[in-house]
Amino acid sequence: MMFREMSLDRRFQETKVYGIWESTVGEAVAKRTQNLRVQNGTLYVSVDSSVLRSELQYAKYRLIRLLNSKMRSDAIKDIVFH
Repeated sequence: MMFREMSLDRRFQETKVYGIWESTVGEAVAKRTQNLRVQNGTLYVSVDSSVLRSELQYAKYRLIRLLNSKMRSDAIKDIVFH
C-alpha cells in the first residue's frame, strides 16, 4: 500500500470514532463530553466535569481497546481528556 493510501485509510479509521463514541462510553457520559477530535492517532475529548475527567482518565486504556475493537483497527493510540 502506498504511503498516501495508508494515510487516507488511517484518517478514515479515525473518523469512525465519532460514530461509536456514545455506544462505547454510554449516553450519560457522551452527553457530558464534546468536541471530539482525532489528530495523529490521538483522540481529544472535552469533558464538562473534573470528576468525570478523572474517571475517564482512569479508564483510558480500556476505552482505547474498546474503540479500536469496534473499529477493527488500531487507529486510536491515545486519548487526551481536557
